[in-house]
Amino acid sequence: MRDLAERFKVSFSFVASLLQKFYLNGEIAPKPHGGGYPASISVSGEAFLKELIESQPDLILLEIRDEYNQHFEAVSRSTIDRTLTKLKITRKKKTLFDSRKYTQENQEMRRVYENNLESLETKALIFLDETGNVRNLTRRHARSPLGTMAHSENSLTRGTRISTLGALGISGLLTAFCYEGTLTGFLFAFFVKEFLVPVLTSSNVVIMDNARVHDDEDAIAMIEATGARIMFLPAYSPELNPIEHIWSKVKNFIKKTVISNTEELYQALADALETITPDDAQNCFQHCL
Repeated sequence: MRDLAERFKVSFSFVASLLQKFYLNGEIAPKPHGGGYPASISVSGEAFLKELIESQPDLILLEIRDEYNQHFEAVSRSTIDRTLTKLKITRKKKTLFDSRKYTQENQEMRRVYENNLESLETKALIFLDETGNVRNLTRRHARSPLGTMAHSENSLTRGTRISTLGALGISGLLTAFCYEGTLTGFLFAFFVKEFLVPVLTSSNVVIMDNARVHDDEDAIAMIEATGARIMFLPAYSPELNPIEHIWSKVKNFIKKTVISNTEELYQALADALETITPDDAQNCFQHCL
């Protein structure tokens, strides 16, 4: 028995107790759980919390506790916290949306768009969009010893805004154009002529949102001259554009880079765009289509 105790790193008395139990009962299974203390919040209370969170998801714990205590026997904030954890209801960053997205008219536009998309080959699709970056873009959370602030060097001046306009296909980021300021009709037409048209074929379908600058007559004419078709996304539906996820990856790259001037921001953008892989593009397409 001492050899068993040493082998399994337990006490001699523990092994002796198990053997005695085996000789008496023919098994060494543990006794049933005694049950412990009853839950402070009943099943009906849990249902109330679920409905409350569904109707007001941004309530803080104190507000949830106060609302609960108006209808049930009073409990503490920590009890509410444990119950929400048990129900797998977690606190997270809110995803904001425009309520106009869910109008009947726009829902019909989404159905038409999705039906049209089903008839197209994925390899023919090219999604356009633009994003903006400034040199003080940085991660907003960091770690430090308990009781101390987490400091990080960063320019407090926004500086010049550098925007990037790109085209994404299933094979990867096909082309990108970085420029200072915001997008204008002239810049969009320049991008189409110098960057987009060279990578287009007559089988392509160019998809973009319905921003006013995307409706530039010269740009539209140049795209259609290649034989490619144009489709517009439904209004208020950026989640349908795979390139949005590419821009998120680019921004995350920029956030972890210390940038002190515009030239360094341009270089960081170039480095970030180089990290986009065909796998990234395929994953983004799969997520949005």
